[in-house]
Amino acid sequence: MKLNDLRISTRLGLAFGLLLAMTLAMAVNSHHSLGTLGDAVNLVTADRMPKLVAAGDWQVDVLSSARAMRNALLVDGQEAVEKELAQAAQDERAARQIAEGLSKKMITREGQAVLKAVLETRDAYASTAEEFMQLAASGDRIGARKLLLGQLSPRQDKYLAAIATFVAHEKNHVSIANRESAAVMASLRITTICLVAVTTAIGVALALWLTRGLVRQLNSALAVADAIAEGRLESAIDRTGKSESGRLLAALATMQDGLRDRETCDADYRGQIAQSARRRRSSSSTWTASC
Repeated sequence: MKLNDLRISTRLGLAFGLLLAMTLAMAVNSHHSLGTLGDAVNLVTADRMPKLVAAGDWQVDVLSSARAMRNALLVDGQEAVEKELAQAAQDERAARQIAEGLSKKMITREGQAVLKAVLETRDAYASTAEEFMQLAASGDRIGARKLLLGQLSPRQDKYLAAIATFVAHEKNHVSIANRESAAVMASLRITTICLVAVTTAIGVALALWLTRGLVRQLNSALAVADAIAEGRLESAIDRTGKSESGRLLAALATMQDGLRDRETCDADYRGQIAQSARRRRSSSSTWTASC
């Protein structure tokens, strides 16, 4: 069956169905891309950034604890020393809570390995810091100062360096997530533009197909109707079309055949009447001559 033989409703249904399928494809692609983008954004906001902020707080607590222990050697009076040591202990507890919270959130093996290295340096530092606070609390400033300069300070540097490595690791993952989000947005933009362009092209092609096919057949029907109106009944008409316009042409062909047959019958009838009239005139002339 030719496409032009399809009924108008079928053509319109096929055209709108194809456009609907293209629109559905755009919707599915957008939904998938937006879902991927949402996952990437959620990963940054709900996982990466909180870890990065917690790591920053961890650094602050370690530095605050170190400052308090240093001040314990500088202030005068046991009460002031105990106050600084209490602040150092509080900062250490806060740092430990942060480390425990991060341990529960680390999922990847790489992240767990980086955090494990930080915790190992933390354990070495914490044992030395506890020994320092005991010496400072007992009033042994010389022993505490010697421990601070000989062991505590180098272990603190290693501890902070390990935390800095962890922070760099988390920043790198945030950057990766940002790049992935940007890539998803770029892909969504390009895919959407391409699908819109393709859908527009298909829509234009379908519109041309529909209008040209219908207009061509309707023009043919109009030409036949004009010819019949002018009394020309010899137009060649295609009777094979199955569409509405094809059926209209077939009906016009039937009407043309009927009019042509009627005209033939009328011509025969007029000929018979003329022949009868001639016969009557001939008979009348013969009768007159015999009289």
